[in-house]
Amino acid sequence: MAKKKAAKKPTGKNRRRQKDVSTIAAVRDCKALDMHLEGYTTRQIAERLDMNDRTVYKAIDRGREAWKMERVELHQDLVETVLMTQRRILSLAFQAYADSKSPDNLPGDPRFLALAEKANTSIGNIVAAHRDDGGKVDPLARSGLIEVIVHTRGEVDALQQMNYKELEQIAVQPVTLEAGS
Repeated sequence: MAKKKAAKKPTGKNRRRQKDVSTIAAVRDCKALDMHLEGYTTRQIAERLDMNDRTVYKAIDRGREAWKMERVELHQDLVETVLMTQRRILSLAFQAYADSKSPDNLPGDPRFLALAEKANTSIGNIVAAHRDDGGKVDPLARSGLIEVIVHTRGEVDALQQMNYKELEQIAVQPVTLEAGS
């Protein structure tokens, strides 16, 4: 019984040749894609670059996929930058609100809360638009803050006794809180 020969790694010369072939193929793909963008037909590209029609199709598809991946990465970087900016605005708005409280103005300046609400809403909209859950959007993420207007201490107490699911329900379908007796 004869022994099988062990597979050899390509020698340095073959590796260089492989890299050269890959580089040549990449350059041809770029030329084919450029010609396609200039309006040449697949047949014209194949004739001018001495390629098969199918090879031209594959080159154009590889170019499209590379472009899509580049755009996705660019978009993701942009989303992260915008989220970071909005979170910074939210933090600064709350800090300014806390700093605006004084003995003369105990509640603080409500303009800073309005800025915080806008920043939080923007964050919620961005997060909701980029979730990977099959299109299900959390109502709290979309709306940002939930605005609840209370008139009595009993309504405040009723609101504080609610659990998270009940608060979600308010976000989806506004209700009037009844003060307990």
